[in-house]
Amino acid sequence: MNIPLEVVAILYGIAVFFAVIAGIALFHSSKAKRSRESTWLFDKWEIQLYNAIFGNKEPLLIGKKIGMDVEKYTHNCKLIHQAERTKQVIVDKLCGFTIVAIGCIVGIIVRNPIVMVVGLIIAFPFIALPIHFVESAAEKRRFIVSEELPRFLDMLYTALIMGFPVDQAIELTAQNLKGTILSEELLKTLAETKVGAFSWQEALERLASDYGVDTLSDFVLDITNAYKLGSSITDSVARKSKDIKQSNLVAMKERASKLTNTILFPVLLFKI
Repeated sequence: MNIPLEVVAILYGIAVFFAVIAGIALFHSSKAKRSRESTWLFDKWEIQLYNAIFGNKEPLLIGKKIGMDVEKYTHNCKLIHQAERTKQVIVDKLCGFTIVAIGCIVGIIVRNPIVMVVGLIIAFPFIALPIHFVESAAEKRRFIVSEELPRFLDMLYTALIMGFPVDQAIELTAQNLKGTILSEELLKTLAETKVGAFSWQEALERLASDYGVDTLSDFVLDITNAYKLGSSITDSVARKSKDIKQSNLVAMKERASKLTNTILFPVLLFKI
C-alpha cells in the first residue's frame, strides 16, 4: 500500500508540532518562574490538557495505568524540595507515547524502520527525562547526606562528651555545620519538635524514613534505642561513627573498582 508523501509529512508534522509546543512550554514555564510572569497562550497547557482528558481523576490512578510510580515521584520531589508536577509529567509521557505510536504507524506504512527509530528518539525526552531528573537529584541528595554523616557524628560525639542533652547536642552540631544538606534537614526536623508536633526521636525517625539512607537509619535507630534503654548514647554514637566510616571506605573502594572496570572496558574493546 503506497501512502502519499503528503500524508506522511502531515503525520510527522503533527508529531513535531507537539514536540515543539512542549519544548517551548517547558522553556516558558522555567522563564515564568524566574520572572513571575505567566501570560503566554500555552502556559500550564499540560494541566489544562490533563483536566480536559481525565477530569477530576486522581493522578495516582492515571499514573499507574501508564507505568508511572506516582508515589515515588512525589516522594522524591518532596525530598529535593521541588514542587511536584504529576499532571504535567503524565501529559508529557502521553505525548511521548503518541509520538511513538505515530512513528510506528508511519514506519510500518512506508516500510522504513528508520522512521520508527526517529519517533523513539523524539519521544524519549517526554517519556523518561522528567522523572529521571527528579530521581537523579534525589539520589544525589541521599549520597551527599551519607557522605556528610561521619563528620556530623564526630562533632556530635564531642558535644555529648561536653554534657549536652541529645536533642541540644544534635541542634548545636547542625548549627555548626551550616551549609550542608544534613544540617539543613536536621534543623528543620528539630524545629518541628519545638512546636510540639513530634518528639525528637519521632522527628529523627521521620527524617531517616524520608531519606532511606541505611547509615542514617542505623544511626537514628541506635540512639533512639539507647535513649529508651537508658544506655550510653555517647558510646553508641562513637561506635556508629566508626562503623559508618568503615562502610563508607568499603563503598568507596567498590566505586573505585567499578570506575576502573568502566575505563578498562572501552580500552580493551579498542584493542580488540
